[in-house]
Amino acid sequence: MGVLKGGLGCMFGGGIAIGLMVSAHQGYGVAAVLGIMMGLCVWGLVSGIANLAGKKLHPGIGAGIAAAIALVSALVGPTVSTSYAKGEEKDAWKKLTKAEKEENFVADRWKTEYVNVIDDKFERPEWQEHWFSARAREAAKAKNTQALRELLKEIDETKDNKRFKEAREIATKAFSEIYDKAKAKMFAPTAGSAEFPVDPELRGAFATLLGDLAQSPDPNVYVAFVNAAKLDAPEGTDKQLTLMRSDPQVRVQFPGGDAPVIDPGQAFSPSYDSRRRQTFISAMSESFGKVFEDASLLSLVPLDEKGDRKNKIIFEVSSNIRRTPDFYVYTRTTGAEKKVAGLLFAIEVEWGFKILDRSGKVLYSPKPIVSLPADELRVSRGENDPQWAMYSVMMDSAYYNYARRVTGNFGLVPPPVKESFSYSGVGESTPTP
Repeated sequence: MGVLKGGLGCMFGGGIAIGLMVSAHQGYGVAAVLGIMMGLCVWGLVSGIANLAGKKLHPGIGAGIAAAIALVSALVGPTVSTSYAKGEEKDAWKKLTKAEKEENFVADRWKTEYVNVIDDKFERPEWQEHWFSARAREAAKAKNTQALRELLKEIDETKDNKRFKEAREIATKAFSEIYDKAKAKMFAPTAGSAEFPVDPELRGAFATLLGDLAQSPDPNVYVAFVNAAKLDAPEGTDKQLTLMRSDPQVRVQFPGGDAPVIDPGQAFSPSYDSRRRQTFISAMSESFGKVFEDASLLSLVPLDEKGDRKNKIIFEVSSNIRRTPDFYVYTRTTGAEKKVAGLLFAIEVEWGFKILDRSGKVLYSPKPIVSLPADELRVSRGENDPQWAMYSVMMDSAYYNYARRVTGNFGLVPPPVKESFSYSGVGESTPTP
């Protein structure tokens, strides 16, 4: 019995002593409770020693010993525990601040060896700056752009850039180096395509944009579209229509000179225009992706017409669609037989392209250019396609070709030329030409 009492007293007493050292700084109440438990353990230990000596400890003496131990623990415990905790924090801080200078330091050690070990009230607020900086160095070394973006996002969320200045500078420098390599590839004399001239002013605006993205919590460049369509017949249309209806190949099918002008139907409706915008973004993304292979570097994101533009980098594409007096002969081929189906009114599109920074300042805005979507266009047409499908395809080709031109002006390799297009309705995937 003496051995059992002494052993249990030592075992539990040792554990409670450690608990006092670690936890008593939380207050006198905690220290008192642990002190009582410690006193009971000492009572058991002393009682066990007495039993081994062939004697029996008087309960009053045991209770007095327990009370004395509890009182001393309650009074002295918080002070001793606080001193111990401060010493532990100091050692951990010294160890980690020294270790983080090593090349292979793991940033997570600030969590596992400091935050998870040191009580909150003894932690130095500066540990977060060290942790952020260590994470930035780790991500920069690994060229982990996703981790760098996440870090910049967290810094922005703290709304305390001054405090995390070092971490931001490390992340920004890493991104700048990565963007510089991409720019060198993009701006090389052999870059781009001979099909379209490279625009130095556009490149300059784009370089400014990349400087912004190097400090941004996300890689998003928003693509906004401003569209207008004026389909009223312009002056001279009637005269040109009469001439077209008298064309020999048209008169074969319509000898009465009454060849119909195909109605535009839904071809210029907002729903179809919205789909073409995605085609434009996809075409540009394909070209940018060849230089900025990592989506964490640059991502083109559509922006609704009424979408919030505040604090966004924006590519603004404007299209002003209008009729011209001219017409196209619309022929349909079935097997080996080619027949005139009617006339299509001609359109032209005036295109504009702007780059706006986060403040709304225009960094780039060239003179508008005008394109004719269908001087000669080959189309795969299904049996159930509406008559006005040709107008839809004309606009599909216009958006696609303008996207090719813009990417060429950037100095990027444009998507491949499409010589033939197929109609697809809203909600359908755009078919392969």
